[in-house]
Amino acid sequence: MKRNILFLIVASIMVYIASTGSGCEDNPTGPTIITDTNVHVYSGRVITGYMSPTSMSGINLFTGTIVTSESTQKDILLKDLDGTNQDWFLRDGSLSLLDLPAGSETLFKMLREYDDLSKERFDTISRIKNIGSTTVQPTTEFFNITSTAQYSNPQYLNPPLSNRMVLSFYLKGKYENGVTPNKVWGLIHLEKMETVGGEVKLTVNVKINTKGENQFLRERTVTGIEQ
Repeated sequence: MKRNILFLIVASIMVYIASTGSGCEDNPTGPTIITDTNVHVYSGRVITGYMSPTSMSGINLFTGTIVTSESTQKDILLKDLDGTNQDWFLRDGSLSLLDLPAGSETLFKMLREYDDLSKERFDTISRIKNIGSTTVQPTTEFFNITSTAQYSNPQYLNPPLSNRMVLSFYLKGKYENGVTPNKVWGLIHLEKMETVGGEVKLTVNVKINTKGENQFLRERTVTGIEQ
């Protein structure tokens, strides 16, 4: 009887080891969902078209904060072509108007990432295309556009949006001014544009990675080897 009980105990231990692994450190675990704290997602930010220095026409892409046109914290500004309240575009925040102080320099990638994308699809985008899979040094080969007016089809933005485009950007000024020790870039999705009370409103969604990596999913699945 005792021999049978001992046999059952040993057999149970062997089954447990076979099913869970030996416990060695090099034994990989299964997929795990992790939260990447370096990824910051700012959804539903509304930029107002520039009318005066106090217009909420700028956005700090590093913090996701909407700021006034005259703020030195702006990374990009929503401006119209000739003061006619039409043909709008986003431009580098360091390109100051006569009555506005300069903000931080921001460069767009010369090619758009995607055209006419829904918010739900934007949420699934994990990388900027064609610049590598990890940390990449932004260069003029990729990031050399200072305004969305340098794109085409469409060149300018007007309500309602004809193209819910996704653009990538490099926060050059934030790095060179010491705001961040890393060369940070990100993605911006132009979701909606409308006229409210005589003012043009552009709704955008933004993703950045403060570590300077080409990875933009706040939550992602990794294998045991990657952890």
